Amino acid sequence: MIPLFIIKQGYDLELIYADHISKKSNLSVIEYFHQQCLCYGSTLKGNMDAIRHHLKIRQKVPICLSVSARIMYFPIPLHNHEMWVLYDHDVQIKKSDHNTILTIHQLSFKLPVDRRVILRQTQRCERYLNSFKNHSFLKRSDHIFESCVSHYLV
Repeated sequence: MIPLFIIKQGYDLELIYADHISKKSNLSVIEYFHQQCLCYGSTLKGNMDAIRHHLKIRQKVPICLSVSARIMYFPIPLHNHEMWVLYDHDVQIKKSDHNTILTIHQLSFKLPVDRRVILRQTQRCERYLNSFKNHSFLKRSDHIFESCVSHYLV
């Protein structure tokens, strides 16, 4: 199960899931994402370097755990804590006074940021993921894996 929101306040890392369950961890955000990247076969540094290269950005860099599964997180700059949001094409972003209401899978957060910041981050994620749509290697990866495995089977 993949958390929808990752929030770092003080020394606590809170993972919030779609079923409204939250889990605490004593990992830093960097340690958490580094472990997740390794699970998907990449490194955090390589991942962020690739995104910086493709999107030509330096700040507020999203993290893509899997292009094929479209698992990507983007940061939201907040004053007193760090927040990362799972990218979802069905995310709802509404303006409310001086805040923004962000809703994913019926879980909503009221955030003290301009809605354009969140829109820009979701557009970055979509642009990055769509940049791989036309690459045939993603479509043929199962075939390549099967041929590699069958080559070594005795």
